[in-house]
Amino acid sequence: MKSNQRNHLQRQGFELKETIGSGLSGNTVKAIQSSLNRYVAVKFFDSDLVRGDNNLKRRFMRESKILAELYHPSIPYILTNGEVQDSDGVIPYYVMQYIKGETLEEYARTHSITLEEVLNIANQILEALIFIHDKGVIHRDIKPSNIMITPSGHCFLIDFSIGFKENESTGFTRVTQSGEHLGSYQYMSPEQAKDMKTVDKRSDLYSFSIVLCELLTGKPDIASLDDSEIPHVNYLRKIIRKGSHHEVVSRFSSASEYKRELNQLTTSVLPIRENPSKAVCANIDCTAANWSPNGYYRGPRFIEESTDAYCTDCGSKLIYQCDKCGSPVSNTQFCGGCGAAQFSVPECMQCGSLLTKQDMHANTKDHGCVKCRRKKKAQENAAMSSEVEFDDDIPF
Repeated sequence: MKSNQRNHLQRQGFELKETIGSGLSGNTVKAIQSSLNRYVAVKFFDSDLVRGDNNLKRRFMRESKILAELYHPSIPYILTNGEVQDSDGVIPYYVMQYIKGETLEEYARTHSITLEEVLNIANQILEALIFIHDKGVIHRDIKPSNIMITPSGHCFLIDFSIGFKENESTGFTRVTQSGEHLGSYQYMSPEQAKDMKTVDKRSDLYSFSIVLCELLTGKPDIASLDDSEIPHVNYLRKIIRKGSHHEVVSRFSSASEYKRELNQLTTSVLPIRENPSKAVCANIDCTAANWSPNGYYRGPRFIEESTDAYCTDCGSKLIYQCDKCGSPVSNTQFCGGCGAAQFSVPECMQCGSLLTKQDMHANTKDHGCVKCRRKKKAQENAAMSSEVEFDDDIPF
């Protein structure tokens, strides 16, 4: 990296370290944000090969604007952007979340990925696609090298450099000419190979299907499923073939529909665990849950060292990791990795107290809970005295 880049970023509060990636547009550099003492990534449009390509420069600058609108656990967030004055002109850059991990392409080379892992990865990427498609954003370059995975199993969809926003709003124009063929050919939908300017979200689903096939068989070729002996291959073949159908109208209509189909398989695949780890039974009716002496539900059952697939008290499927980001469960309601709720603790819709079994599935918004009813009765009888007993173990 050049000294002017280092000096400029240092004035902005970022100390550049080593280069961690490079692509057509330029380099990505690991840096420390001094004010918060945390790692970030700085992406520069500084490649000598494309410095003078105004279309690519506009795409690069548009990518930061797209990311600024996308806040999701499986999409890296952006902090800021700017420009560095160079002897050859102006170099755009943006600063984004640093992801400690490796690409799915790299991970697949060195790991034997189980079906459970594949389904977990697929679930996270489909969640990201549901989110960006709802925002009107089409990625157009879904492939293993554009998916990152952390040591905990949390996945990120990266590199929106050739993505676009369907509503053509200011700053998000496609910057794509009819007949252009940007992207990776082996993952590219037939319509994108023909003319990438006219594609919609179903093109991303095609590319995702090829990635899913490669994770399962080691090859980005649907035909490889025919000779595969992976578990549930017939069901998986059916899903992947529909997702990658040559005719756009014959594919899944949305990432949500794709996820629903895949989840039917996910729920039937048991977590096979060789090493015991923390699990939680999120069933609020489980008899082994954390109940107060007076019968109020205070939280779920946690098992410190478990290898079971199901709770031995109620038969519910045990949860070992956050279904949003893949982080291990902890003794907290919200995931430490992404903030998603790991389980629910029902409360009265009127007074906010914890609930007994009889009120757990009742309409507390209209009728309150047992404590509300006792208090109301006491008020009606004008018997609000020290003799009226209430359950003091119920927090508000």
